[in-house]
Amino acid sequence: MAAIDSKRMIITLMVLMMVVLAQGQTDLALVPPAPKPKTGRCVKRCLYKCIWKLSPQRIALCFGLCMIGCKLRPPQGVYKCTSDCANSLLNTYNPTDAEKVLEIFVGSCYKSCKHKKNH
Repeated sequence: MAAIDSKRMIITLMVLMMVVLAQGQTDLALVPPAPKPKTGRCVKRCLYKCIWKLSPQRIALCFGLCMIGCKLRPPQGVYKCTSDCANSLLNTYNPTDAEKVLEIFVGSCYKSCKHKKNH
């Protein structure tokens, strides 16, 4: 049973990384180029930082926020807004699917916060 849970968590993390990378590529086209760390370096750093969280949902949240901070480097206000928003949603809804945490919570919070700061 534990092997199945570990395998599912690894697959979930890989899917989450792909979603974050796809989101980052979309956003990068709208932002003037700036020196950014290579994706692989961000992934390694974020995985090491987040793998110690106690639940797949917390790992997904940590990883998504870490990748946004490392790869996209938003202004501090946008990053804090995204973090506060995603944590609030996670605590309120307590989802069972880690993929939804990244896609719905982190992704929608980031878009919303970025939009608010631009207007």
